This record gives sequence, C-alpha cells and structure tokens, in this order.
Amino acid sequence: MKKLLTPSLLLSSLVMVGCSEISDNGPKSSSDFSTGAIDAFYYFEIEDDNDVGFRVRFEHDDRALELDGGDRVEVVGGADTHSFTPVVSGSSVTYIANVEEGSTLPSNYQFKFLRDTQQDSDNSFVSVPVAFDISAPSSEDSINAVNGRYFDIVWDANGNDNANLEMTFDFNCSRLDGTSSVSGSKTLENVTDNGSYRVDLLEVLETSGVQTCNDFDITLLRIRTGALDLANLNGGSIRGAQIRQVLNLTIEGISLN
Repeated sequence: MKKLLTPSLLLSSLVMVGCSEISDNGPKSSSDFSTGAIDAFYYFEIEDDNDVGFRVRFEHDDRALELDGGDRVEVVGGADTHSFTPVVSGSSVTYIANVEEGSTLPSNYQFKFLRDTQQDSDNSFVSVPVAFDISAPSSEDSINAVNGRYFDIVWDANGNDNANLEMTFDFNCSRLDGTSSVSGSKTLENVTDNGSYRVDLLEVLETSGVQTCNDFDITLLRIRTGALDLANLNGGSIRGAQIRQVLNLTIEGISLN
C-alpha cells in the first residue's frame, strides 16, 4: 500500500490537476498556440514538515503541451521564485518542483506561465490552506471498532478557512471465513472540516464478513481552490492542499454481518 508521499503521489494524482484524457499521440509544442488557447492545471501539496510538491500541466484541446520556444513556468512564494523540471511519460508532460519551505510557509503561491514571444499569464493565485495535525488515531496504532463497525478520526478543525476536506482510505483486510482478503480504496469528498469524523467501515469496505484490517491507511487533504488567470488562459484549474496521513493502522473486532 502507498506510503509517504510527495513525488510519487503527486505525479500519479494527475486527476487532481486535470481530468481530461490525453491522446495516444505525443505532446504538442506550446509555441504553436496562443496563450488564450491553452489550459493550465496548477497544483501543490504540503506535508507536515512544510515540504511542498508542485505539479503543473498544460493542454490544448485535451492534448498535452511541451513548453518550448522560450515558454516556461515559475511559482512564486513570498520572496522566492522556483523553476520547474519537465517529466515526459508517453503522451503526458508534467512540470515538477519540490521545495523545502522550512518553518514558515508563504500565505499564497503565484503561478506564472511566461512566454518570450507571446502573451504571459502571470495572475494565477492560490492561498495556502491552514496546516493541521491528526491527533487520533496514530500510525501503527491498533484499535477496536466501536460496535464492530465504527472508529473516529480527530484532527485540528479549520476555523474560518475556506477549504474542502477529502479523506481517502486504502485497506487490506481479512475475512472471517479465511477466504481471499478485502483490498481497495475509498475516497470521501467534501467532508465537514470540523475536527472529527466517525468512519463507518461498512461504507468504506462495502462488504460484510470482515474480521480485521491489518493494513489500513488514512489520507486527509485540506484543499483550497485558487483564482486562475482566465483573462489570458483558455481554462484549467488551480488548487493547493495540506496533506496528512495515518499509516499501517490495525483495526480489530470488526463485525459487519
């Protein structure tokens, strides 16, 4: 099951950056298109040590673009400007930057799509979501399901932060009858970010007959949507998230019959 996170999770979670499917053909050159014909997808995730992973993609008509002809992307946080490195995989091109922010995060990030010969797009901003910690359960904990079905997650509530909370559960669980294990993943979107949530294992596992989950991972994402420079770009998205995990949780005493 997946463990911590930054480059691999961000690189594999392009659904969070752009939802369209890319053609089997290779990427096109960005210099072939005006800024107003290009979609930009900006995303970052912040871990609890303030390491930040940025990921950017560009498209035209659902086709990936590779930056050329003096086109480039930068992200500005506070007084620092960070450049990106392209990663090409088949028909997809992702621009990545990994930054260690240390003890202090900027209040927002500004993404800039800069072009030597055409119109820049430098007015895309997203505020950094409020940081948080998960206080219960903890990684490697062993807990008993309440009434054979439930357990609670507790974290720092978001206060007045205008953000959405998303939970993902990755699990490997044994059956009462000893037959094949139950493995899978379940994501809950738009969870109320008030600091606690009672997990219903029947909703997550979607099956009865489970006895123990001996490898259960929890991922919480506090996500903010930013303002994309639609005065210059055709479209796209801009989002940022604080990410926290509980890994290798064991849940015993499950009774979902």
